[in-house]
Amino acid sequence: MTMSRRAAITAAAALALVASGAAARVSPQKAEKLGKTLTPVGATRAGSKDGRIPPWTGGLSRYPASVKSRLPDIKYKGNLVAFLTRYYNEWGDKALPNPYGNDKVKFTITSKNYRKYADHLPPGLIAMFRHYKDFRMKIYPTRRSAAYPKKVYAATRKNATRATLHGLNGVENAAVGFPFPIPQSAPQVMWNHMLGWHFPNSVIVHEANAIVSQSGSYYLVGNTVRVKFWYDRFGMTPKKLEQHKNMNVYLISQVVSPARLAGNVLLVWEPINLEKQHRSAWIYNPGQRRVRRAPNVRFDNTTGTHSDGLVTDDMVNMWNGSLQQYNWKLLGKKEMYIPYNNYAIARPGTSYDKVIRAHHINQDLVRYELHRVWVVQATLKKGYRDIYSKRVFYLDEDSWNIAVGDLYDKRGKLWRVEQAYLGTAYIVPEVGAALTTYNDLTSGRYEAAGLTSQKPQGVPRPTHLADSYFTPANLRRLGRR
Repeated sequence: MTMSRRAAITAAAALALVASGAAARVSPQKAEKLGKTLTPVGATRAGSKDGRIPPWTGGLSRYPASVKSRLPDIKYKGNLVAFLTRYYNEWGDKALPNPYGNDKVKFTITSKNYRKYADHLPPGLIAMFRHYKDFRMKIYPTRRSAAYPKKVYAATRKNATRATLHGLNGVENAAVGFPFPIPQSAPQVMWNHMLGWHFPNSVIVHEANAIVSQSGSYYLVGNTVRVKFWYDRFGMTPKKLEQHKNMNVYLISQVVSPARLAGNVLLVWEPINLEKQHRSAWIYNPGQRRVRRAPNVRFDNTTGTHSDGLVTDDMVNMWNGSLQQYNWKLLGKKEMYIPYNNYAIARPGTSYDKVIRAHHINQDLVRYELHRVWVVQATLKKGYRDIYSKRVFYLDEDSWNIAVGDLYDKRGKLWRVEQAYLGTAYIVPEVGAALTTYNDLTSGRYEAAGLTSQKPQGVPRPTHLADSYFTPANLRRLGRR
């Protein structure tokens, strides 16, 4: 039997559509699973068969009962930005109380017993045990705390049946929520991470990054980061997003210390469709006293980071930017021990001397739990150059955040390990990292990024910033302050 010419063309077109990822949207019938057998963002709602992972029952609400008496009594009247602005004005730089402060450690994994738990450990964490005899992981009860605003859930439901991914980088017909809550490919999973919801307007963050030597000595790089969200904004639609050039975020990162680096300012315009529009970036260098284009703020360059070579541009937030250099493979789901519900590490007044240790941060401040994660493998394409030949990411199913990343050198040897110490900011609510670490197993050095517990740092705050603030013309003014 031979296929008709028309049928052959139709079949070829269908195959091309699938290959490009344009068939990413799911049927309304499949989307019906969201909020039922799946959580509103696409995780498996049920717990594990052995009960160690409980079912998701809604995550942390804005005011969990266990901490309600310790929070200001501010009524939420439907305007999240107004609510959060008032909250931060009244609460100051105090971190959210730990709703799980009474949980007891179930057991501790050490360099002596880690082999017993190897099936639930990423290779990167196994390597940490092998390299550093004092590395340990305190395992706590699993708390599925992840939660987002109802508007994010509603938008995610709409995205499920309309969002498409052309090639590796062309996200279209999505807004506000996670674009691919029922993913069919590794790139879709990665875009769920990159377009994860955080805030519906603009925020300002004062943070410090510690560059730690093998001996444990360190120096701090202070940054002020301002972000204006477009994709996340409530009421945003795919059509409205087109009017804003399909923009995900505007970002300005300004180095404020030490003196030798102060005044360096980076501006980034990050779109959601990198097939049609590349990332735009500019840098102001106080030594040159001029603003210049920075097309190299991407991939394995270190143009936009001040990490002494420990962190490449695409490692910020564990992974960001174009997927074009790698072949991506979805390896499915696994149950893994990952950093989760880390409130202690961001407690105000905790000095950085208490957090920083030789080879790794103070593990007494870190909480690990058993969670289901999506496992994604990226292998460098032939003809492309990158310092990493392979990367493997472990994404929390409840929030799509990358919790752990294993990075391999050109010889295929495990080289660096990333960890995001996740937690739910239940006052919003949203899930993010209280801290991120990047460990170099070869040199013994690492960076701890996003430190906020010691003054003058503090929690992210809502703010209002005009579009004109995020322009190359404004960089020079910021750098001269």
